[in-house]
Amino acid sequence: NQPGTKVVCTTFHRDSNLLVVGFSTGVFGLWEMPTFTNIHTLSISQEKISSVAINPSGEWLAFGAQKLGQLLVWEWQSESYVLKQQGHFFDMNTLAYSPDGQHIATGGDDGKVKVWNTASGFCFVTFSEHSSAVSSVEFAKQGQVLFTASLDGTVRAFDLIRYRNFRTFTSPTPVQFSSLAVDPSGEVVAAGSPDSFEVFMWSVQTGKL
Repeated sequence: NQPGTKVVCTTFHRDSNLLVVGFSTGVFGLWEMPTFTNIHTLSISQEKISSVAINPSGEWLAFGAQKLGQLLVWEWQSESYVLKQQGHFFDMNTLAYSPDGQHIATGGDDGKVKVWNTASGFCFVTFSEHSSAVSSVEFAKQGQVLFTASLDGTVRAFDLIRYRNFRTFTSPTPVQFSSLAVDPSGEVVAAGSPDSFEVFMWSVQTGKL
């Protein structure tokens, strides 16, 4: 009885008599059959829930929100997210393979940098430090550091062991960075700017230009 709401998708888990319904408002409901007792109603998305599935044990509910490029896995007993898998909201500008081929890094117009596992297709870390479009991403040769360049005037180095932005490189006067390259030793990073037609080179260890 939700006004202006359509049922988009449903699934039923026979062993536990659970019915899951996904609505056009981004809300899902969980009912126990045949009494139709409401166990759970939750808003998980701003867009309609386009698909739903239950794992064989009946503990995890997977929801797809097609318009957001989003996959959510919800453990209903503990009421917690197992997985929040988000694609780029805006255009993807750039991508790079890690040296071992196991990961791909992508940079988007939304300023986000995402690292994906090539075997599973899952994004396992998102970096949101950039405040403008990411123009270039590059792994260091060992694959444990990711460098990113952005129109926000920064080049950043991310540690892929601890998942943190450990260096931020800038120019004396602010410019937008459109390209990026890392020296094979991983000691020097270079970035080019379309504003001043200059190439900037920094020491990764000290952060100095």
